[in-house]
Amino acid sequence: MIKQFPIIILILVLSTLMVSNVSASTGFGPAEIYTSNQRDTLIIGNVTIINGDDVAKYGVFSIVMPYSNKDTYQIVESEIIHARVICNVCGNSMQRWEAIPGYQYGDPLVGTCTECGSNDLTFYTSMPRDEYEMFSLESAGNFHLEKVDHHTWKTKELISPKGACSIHICYDASESYIQENLYEHWEIHLRGKTVEEAGEGFMAGGIDLRVLVTFKFPLHITIIDEPEKGGRFRVKITYGPPDRSWEVTPNEPVTVDFNGEEQTTNEEGIVEFTFPDTRYDYDYDITAEGSDTHLSSTETITSNNGSNGEEENNNDIFGFLNNIYVIITILALVVIICVGLIIYRYYWE
Repeated sequence: MIKQFPIIILILVLSTLMVSNVSASTGFGPAEIYTSNQRDTLIIGNVTIINGDDVAKYGVFSIVMPYSNKDTYQIVESEIIHARVICNVCGNSMQRWEAIPGYQYGDPLVGTCTECGSNDLTFYTSMPRDEYEMFSLESAGNFHLEKVDHHTWKTKELISPKGACSIHICYDASESYIQENLYEHWEIHLRGKTVEEAGEGFMAGGIDLRVLVTFKFPLHITIIDEPEKGGRFRVKITYGPPDRSWEVTPNEPVTVDFNGEEQTTNEEGIVEFTFPDTRYDYDYDITAEGSDTHLSSTETITSNNGSNGEEENNNDIFGFLNNIYVIITILALVVIICVGLIIYRYYWE
């Protein structure tokens, strides 16, 4: 028993240090977020920290790159074995060393699900520094955040006892639409804790939650044929950056929905639909449905160049001329002018 006494003291000291960094009553979640870059917003996720203590505290949050050196951002080979692996069949979450027994950095990422035995797995890796720099946090409620260190933020206000603070995770991917990022899956961590003193801004410890990011390119919709009521028209689906500076036909078929009808693109990325035959023009949504690698896209179209619900003839000069009342009026004006010219020549010449 005497020989074990120093070990017991060591355990107690370590436990005290850990509790000083993160209170046992601090809640931070969800534990895992599956997300991607977004097309029309920077927000890719929301998290909440709960101050379960009896005193008001500040919330401190830090975005960290796991499995990499904090100074050089190089992969730490002994840590990458813990990177996340997700089974695409049953959704089981694993680590690399579990999916690939005996895994060492550099081995092929081919493994087996520990639950269902499937080989259809998604392997997440540490995010490139270029992308990491594009991440930030912002308040999702009444609290305000101030940046206190590189990728570290603190609430300006105290979180009341038993209170909560929610924040947004933001990713500005505007400069990230490069072909190399297609099919990439990255893992970053968001660390949170509560502190009593305003000066405790640096993240020495905390509770980690995993943010699993899939980089996706938005789909684009091109109407090849001008829609005509009752007629067939073709639609081409491509993917590329939001500004469409370049576009590529997806390798996989894309499901396209038009007015409740679904079609799948062919090898050229084209689908064909029949436009509704109605008395008036109406707006219709056409949607290219997203996938694990692409973001959804929706366009609104009408027949006759988008007359937005008005009668075709109201926006068509030929329809205007076909109006019988207008034609009669024009003929009457022509007759009056001709009669006037005749009278003028008869009496004045």
